[in-house]
Amino acid sequence: MPDDFLTRLRAAKTADERDWIVTEDLLNTLSPDLRSLTWAAAIPHWFDADILAALRPELKDRATQLYADLQTLPFVEVFPERGHNIHELTRRLMLDHLWRDNPDEFRALSARAAEFFAGTDEISRQVESIYHLIVAEPEKGADAVWSFGAVLNDAFRFAELESFVATLFEQVNANRAIGRTRALALFFKGLSDQKAYRMADSLNAFERALADVGQDQQLHANVLQAMGDVQQFRADRDTALASYAQALELFRAVGDRLGEVNVLQA
Repeated sequence: MPDDFLTRLRAAKTADERDWIVTEDLLNTLSPDLRSLTWAAAIPHWFDADILAALRPELKDRATQLYADLQTLPFVEVFPERGHNIHELTRRLMLDHLWRDNPDEFRALSARAAEFFAGTDEISRQVESIYHLIVAEPEKGADAVWSFGAVLNDAFRFAELESFVATLFEQVNANRAIGRTRALALFFKGLSDQKAYRMADSLNAFERALADVGQDQQLHANVLQAMGDVQQFRADRDTALASYAQALELFRAVGDRLGEVNVLQA
């Protein structure tokens, strides 16, 4: 209905509102199957026919043709060497609306994406799997963030750690990753900033992480130790000693002897 469309456009107060009205209008012109697949295609950072078939198994037999149809849409662009993706602005709007209007569908699609990208040694696919898992199954996702982030940090793969953190923060900034998951993302952001000598940013990230550690004493201890390291680097030694003292108490409470030794050494 053109009049209604123009009325909504005129009433829009922000650029995002106007962009969404145009996007929604286009989505509503698509066939039901193509529209369903387009919503699914917004979940991952990139997609091809195999990914789309995994996200919409009920459309598996038509995935190749529907993938070709998707490529004709104005907001779909080439993702070099991997297939295609939905333009960043359109994708963000679609994800925001899907999360608000149908979070169960969002989680279901995220679970399928997490499973599809799992079980590989390729860093980008591991990151993509964890990115979806923290929404689909927050506790498992948080455990995966902890394990994967620790591997990157301990192996001195700081550029990859920074990229991992940036990907996690897409979910954090959209309030789709909260609590322990957000605390872990902030913890690894603090470590990444520390390695890049962004000490003020690092300390800020650790302080924010403390607000979300909850009952996770192990994470709490690690955050406090990392804060102490930054405070010591900044020659704020009394504050560093206080952070180390709290970390030491928590490491002893959870029986982490290595953590205890590291704090005493610091």
